[in-house]
Amino acid sequence: MNPLVGELALYDVANTPGVACDLSHMSTPAVAKGYVGADQLPAALQGCQLVVIPAGIVAGLCEAVARHCPTAWLAIISNPVNST
Repeated sequence: MNPLVGELALYDVANTPGVACDLSHMSTPAVAKGYVGADQLPAALQGCQLVVIPAGIVAGLCEAVARHCPTAWLAIISNPVNST
């Protein structure tokens, strides 16, 4: 991991604490934290400089980014329109 990364915040509706625990074994000074559920979303976004949304409910997450880390870069990964 890039040495400039100090924290990796993972957010989803389930399982992120376990994934964060797995990632914490990487040889890096970065801290991995897992956040679950809508009530933890503000904490997950606090201080973020880059937010990557791989899929799912983009609109709701974009609104949360605008509220909690408005200067963050936002990367949205989506399926092609013609995919099945």
